[in-house]
Amino acid sequence: MRNWKNIFAAVVAGSLVFTAGAQAAFLVDVSILGSTTNGSGYSSSLSGLTSGETVYLEVVGQLAPVNTVNGSKTITSLSNTKDGITSLNFGLALTGGGTFSNIGLATAATTPATKGTLSTGGSVSWTGTGSQPGTIGSNAVTSIVPNTGGGADTGTVPSASDVLWFGQL
Repeated sequence: MRNWKNIFAAVVAGSLVFTAGAQAAFLVDVSILGSTTNGSGYSSSLSGLTSGETVYLEVVGQLAPVNTVNGSKTITSLSNTKDGITSLNFGLALTGGGTFSNIGLATAATTPATKGTLSTGGSVSWTGTGSQPGTIGSNAVTSIVPNTGGGADTGTVPSASDVLWFGQL
């Protein structure tokens, strides 16, 4: 998996670009996306931003395809009813200043909403036991823990990315 301590967002000349450090093949792909419209138009880069403009963020996750190898771990099969992500722990940091706000863990009722279903039935909610949307600090959000709870895996994460966390700058 990627080392998400290296993830950061940099505002340069009216653009916002999301990056992460290079790593070996990943078993779970976690990406940060941004938009100037809450709930739509999310992208890995934004241009034409103006000073003070609100940027909406979402962190999405997706399992790597079958036969992906990382060290001694290999994905040998994927089922949309049994496989997925039950829990992660990560943080986000800004370079060049800025403050996170309105952070939360995605559910079927949030904007942006999760798209997945659970192996136990029902829509994905990342607000299970032990989950937390993170702690806002100086230019960072730490200890983000999306958790479906109850051992239920997300159902559609193997075939498509799904929203785990959201916030704004």
